[in-house]
Amino acid sequence: MTPLNNFINKYGLTNKTLILYSCYYDSEKSLASVNSNFYYITGLNIPNLLVVYTQNKHHFIYKNTNGWDDDHSILRPLYNLYGKKTIIYTPENLPILAEHFPKKILTLNNFSELALSFKTEHTKISKNFLTDTQTLTNLASNSRKFKSKKELSNIVKATQYTVRGFRTMLSEFKKKKLNTSYKVVNYIKCFWGNNNIFSLAYNPICTSGSSNSILHSNQYHYKFKSNELVLLDMACKYNNYCSDITRTFPVNGKFTPEQKIIYNIVLDINTFAIKTVKPGMDWFNLQNKCLLRLYNSLENINLFTKVKRNYDKKIKLAALLMKHSLGHTIGIDVHDIPVNDFKENMVITIEPGIYFEAHLYNNSNINTKELKKYFSIGGIRIEDIILIGSKNAKNLSPLAKTTYGIEKLMNNY
Repeated sequence: MTPLNNFINKYGLTNKTLILYSCYYDSEKSLASVNSNFYYITGLNIPNLLVVYTQNKHHFIYKNTNGWDDDHSILRPLYNLYGKKTIIYTPENLPILAEHFPKKILTLNNFSELALSFKTEHTKISKNFLTDTQTLTNLASNSRKFKSKKELSNIVKATQYTVRGFRTMLSEFKKKKLNTSYKVVNYIKCFWGNNNIFSLAYNPICTSGSSNSILHSNQYHYKFKSNELVLLDMACKYNNYCSDITRTFPVNGKFTPEQKIIYNIVLDINTFAIKTVKPGMDWFNLQNKCLLRLYNSLENINLFTKVKRNYDKKIKLAALLMKHSLGHTIGIDVHDIPVNDFKENMVITIEPGIYFEAHLYNNSNINTKELKKYFSIGGIRIEDIILIGSKNAKNLSPLAKTTYGIEKLMNNY
């Protein structure tokens, strides 16, 4: 049974009319980015594709916006999934199908984008029918929170390739003299390409030193200095499913004592969160447990001034140094459908971090003398892919993350 039929049967939509649009794509102007819910429902990653389900039959309407594109190659996944005898219709066939539409049709929340490549058809549908954009969107979004065996397999594969890319790069880092951001990123991209993996889950982040405090830098000009740490946040996709891994490592292959102190605090939060997360717990609860643990660790190294503080103040102070959430869900999108509480078969990332920025010098709660010891580190983040099981969590990204493990990998001992 096809993904579309599975979805329709699962939610009792056999007597409904569905119009699903993938995305607009002009190869001269943009990259294709198929709507995530469209992909989830149909299993197709084909731009400029309209899928119509009505009277218990599905119809595929494709519009080639570029005459030089190879339609056969583009549509091959459709034939593979829905059968070699599947008929591909042209936009002119839509009015004929529309003659049998009920007054109300179900579509996704990207329906307005249909006008970009099917302008006439979009106008007629909008004028003559009631379009419900929420029902399908909500059904798909809620279903996507829980990963099927096939989805988990794809995420595991993406993570395995990501881990192998990291591991190979770290073991070759010194030998290959990967001394700039673009060399590191390109090395891993080439590794994936040689394994027939060409899709990135997101724009890679590769910074060093003080620039590690920039959460989402898309610059790759950084030249690494011997005593700096490199922060690499990079992952690939497999069958349209994402991974997401971050490691922070020393340029010269050896952590300094100060770097080890901060690194081990981040690692402690990472391992604590993975051991603690379980079904029934919510993000807010887990994140606050981690922030409190972070506060206590930073207080132990005298980074905070000696003042008695209540629970809320401790959480706020810790959040100044970990300026992003503890993690996020992951799937078709790298930041997938948000959830409030954890349940079995959800996949999340755990990514604690500590970041040192100039504004901390102006905060009376910060011990500036101690801050100076660590400020040049810039930032440290450690991120893993986690599967929520029936009782606890499983780390899907078995990549070295202790200081000893990273040093061993980088120095081949």
